[in-house]
Amino acid sequence: MSTEAEFEYAARGGLEGARYAWGEELIPGGVHQANLWQGTFPHQHRVLDGFGSHGPVKQFPANGYGLYDMTGNVWEWVSDW
Repeated sequence: MSTEAEFEYAARGGLEGARYAWGEELIPGGVHQANLWQGTFPHQHRVLDGFGSHGPVKQFPANGYGLYDMTGNVWEWVSDW
């Protein structure tokens, strides 16, 4: 199991200082980059990315390290708080 810092490093794929793991915009060019909750959690989910629950693997672009699905879809578990 990794620490929060290790997971964040891997999820960002070499991108430093950006607001999101893929850059500065949540939905760059109108294209979703991860399966995220859209709406008021947990009551309203607008499903704008096309997935009301877990999305299939590799539906979004890989990060700079070639890793898929490092953000979104499910909450990540790490060994530290």
